[in-house]
Amino acid sequence: DELHIISLGKQIGIVTAPHELFDTNSVWLEGQSPYDVTLTFGYTNAMNGYVPSAAAFEYGCYEANCTNLMPGGGEQIQEEFLVMLNDMFK
Repeated sequence: DELHIISLGKQIGIVTAPHELFDTNSVWLEGQSPYDVTLTFGYTNAMNGYVPSAAAFEYGCYEANCTNLMPGGGEQIQEEFLVMLNDMFK
């Protein structure tokens, strides 16, 4: 699956993924991003399933039961996005 970022100067970072990202993943990423504004877009260039948070797996919600990710997969994706954002920001 492809993860992409777009930078509009040092003010706006945009991340895109072909998944449905949980809001907890997006909110965490927005708080950690070096950009003033970070926007997260899902369903880009396909739909490859849900990206639930680790807590969603513990709770046993629908999305956690329908994903092809293992617990912690959502956090790995958000961490990869953060690395990409930091690299682009330099």
